[in-house]
Amino acid sequence: LSLLFGQRRRRRNPSSSLPPLTMASARLSVLALLLVVCVPAVYSACAGLYPPFVPLPTTAFLPKDMESCCWYSSATCCGLRDRIYDLKMITDQIDDLSRRGLSDQCYLALTNFVCFWCHPNTNDFLGVYDSSFDIGGSASLFVCPSFCDKMFNLCIDDLDKISSGDNIFTSREFCEYMDFDGFFQNPNDLFPDFRVYVTNGNQNGCFGGAKDEDIVSVGGVCIPEPRGNDDGDPIIFPPSSDAPSSAVPIAALAVSGIAAAVML
Repeated sequence: LSLLFGQRRRRRNPSSSLPPLTMASARLSVLALLLVVCVPAVYSACAGLYPPFVPLPTTAFLPKDMESCCWYSSATCCGLRDRIYDLKMITDQIDDLSRRGLSDQCYLALTNFVCFWCHPNTNDFLGVYDSSFDIGGSASLFVCPSFCDKMFNLCIDDLDKISSGDNIFTSREFCEYMDFDGFFQNPNDLFPDFRVYVTNGNQNGCFGGAKDEDIVSVGGVCIPEPRGNDDGDPIIFPPSSDAPSSAVPIAALAVSGIAAAVML
């Protein structure tokens, strides 16, 4: 600042000096400029779905252009270079959930969950690898414990409509027993199979879902109203009561950099 205003002070005289308020405003402007220059930019990054495993930028659409998960339309990983991915698999999953007679709260929570693919920062919590596309391979989805707790508490009375059994006692089990391999997915899907791992904390590096109000704000645009009471395939597969639990706590992991570029 002394360099910026040094010349003016050397030439200062009663007839040409700036009024005190003007000088103060000038100093504030310079400080504001320095803050803008020095504060690091915040950006989003998408986990690619195919080699060469590099983070990808988000893209933007209008809510009406996305058949599912449109609360992420302003910045989403469900598209690239202004082209929307085929979201039929996600749309079919949400439509199936809407016909199971779930409570509104459980339906909203699960819809929030299955839209993780479209979040604008999937590179933070999603690991996609070469082996993800092998027979029996899968991607890794790291979920925040707070979001897992929320889903479990909202869906505990609907377990008979989404689970193959009732041998679930914790929110971690609820999430880590999820298996969507046969839930409107096939080898031709753009999105690979995945396994859920609940992290040990809610820091960066885990999926925490979208805000409920953001989802409700686009109700009727890309979310079918819950209806009916149809049976559907389970999406949670707890072990039998005489089998040991397979849900193992894992340390929180950040998955940045394990992304893959989409070849379009």
